[in-house]
Amino acid sequence: MNIPSQPVNHQSDLQGATPLCIKLNNAATNDPCALCGKRTDPVVGPEIFVEGTWALVCHRCARRAAPELLPVLSRFHENAGLSLERTCERGISAA
Repeated sequence: MNIPSQPVNHQSDLQGATPLCIKLNNAATNDPCALCGKRTDPVVGPEIFVEGTWALVCHRCARRAAPELLPVLSRFHENAGLSLERTCERGISAA
């Protein structure tokens, strides 16, 4: 698995370069995006990671690198009664 050592900034560099996947995230940390280095603001629950790792990927990079994953993530949040944007702003609470 090749995780870029430097942030990737060009859309052409992102598409297909690093396989991404959705996994259940059990810790809301402020880890930087594995692709661009910016803050990720993850929630506890499904999030996007570099495949085979726990390296988080921000939704902006995921939209460019694996656009097919965001509708799946959005569907989960909609079924939970939350919009993806609102979930990213405040996180998902267990209450």
